[in-house]
Amino acid sequence: MTTFWPERTFGEIFEITSSKRVLQKEWKKSGIPFYRAREIVRLARSGHVENDLFISEAHYEKLKRDHGAPRPGDLMVSAVGTLGACYEVCQDDQFYFKDASVLQFRPNEDVDMGYIKHAFRTNAIQSQIHSGSGSTVGTYTISRAKETKIPLPPLPEQRRIAAILDKADELRQKRRQAIEKLDELLQSVFLEMFGDPVTNPKGRVAKLSEVCEKITDGTHQSPKWSTSGVPFLFQSNVQPRIISFETKKFISNETFVELTKRTPIEVGDVLYTIVGSYGNAAMVRESRDFCFQRHIAQLKPSLEVLPEYLEAAMNSRATKFQADNRVTGIAQKTLILRELRNIEIVVPSLQEQSKFKIILKQIEGQIAAAKVAMLNSEYLFSSLQQRAFNGTL
Repeated sequence: MTTFWPERTFGEIFEITSSKRVLQKEWKKSGIPFYRAREIVRLARSGHVENDLFISEAHYEKLKRDHGAPRPGDLMVSAVGTLGACYEVCQDDQFYFKDASVLQFRPNEDVDMGYIKHAFRTNAIQSQIHSGSGSTVGTYTISRAKETKIPLPPLPEQRRIAAILDKADELRQKRRQAIEKLDELLQSVFLEMFGDPVTNPKGRVAKLSEVCEKITDGTHQSPKWSTSGVPFLFQSNVQPRIISFETKKFISNETFVELTKRTPIEVGDVLYTIVGSYGNAAMVRESRDFCFQRHIAQLKPSLEVLPEYLEAAMNSRATKFQADNRVTGIAQKTLILRELRNIEIVVPSLQEQSKFKIILKQIEGQIAAAKVAMLNSEYLFSSLQQRAFNGTL
């Protein structure tokens, strides 16, 4: 990052700390929200999170009294997994956070937090955050956070830059919201046509095991990695209706054949995440070699259901509700295969499924157009961001 502004370290600008350790046995199902890195990432991206971990109010008050707690104006930064996502604590926020997973930045001088948050997204700072973070599970330590450098212009310039980038970011958010609205439309069409398998089924109700020829999951063993070859996918590669083949892990053709010989991966199969961020379904739409971890289930639909319909059924709110009631675990929720096989879906006639497939194609066309618009707004934001932090905006 080339700029005529002086560089400062975060350690000079902020008091950087973590939290007092909270043991897993002290987690509760209600009370004061307890955030890990994943919750901070969601807050950073959308401003809200559906949290499922808490500590008691009495425990929170003791921690706050003895060790302090986040307060308005603090910046919470994810320090494990997805590194460097940051959320500014709001006036009405009340929560505690996991030690080492989240860092707390408290300003000790007057800086514009909007500028700081935008700076965190730049390649220059992200490269510092990830440098030496570890190859398996990334970490951002307090000592490395204190050493991270940032160009710091005068406060009025910080505010000007933040205001410009905020407007560009607002455009990006509107594009994303347009896609979300189309996703909601797809959900509404599905519910209107086929109902809810529990409360209002519009067709025969069947367990997944009855409408799938096979339900299995990915490899349970860590394979021998290669520098190139067949892509190996993880749970994050499967999003609703989308399989991303962007990965840094590869296996050889020989390993691929060995891992898939019992259950080949074929066009029309539906992948479904079952660990952690469970409940995302995507149909295999192209014939290509790839493999995946055990956190992803593989559903082979029978002739009774179209793959596109099964994908939509697995992404429906009704299925997500059933999955929520069947998962086990707290730190890493898991939908075991036995429970997955017992999830129920409505099975309409193939004629009705074909009608839905036509509507789906139309809506997906609109979603594709909205995604092009979003990519354009992303390009604009990236261009403005680059200019802002090299002093040419």
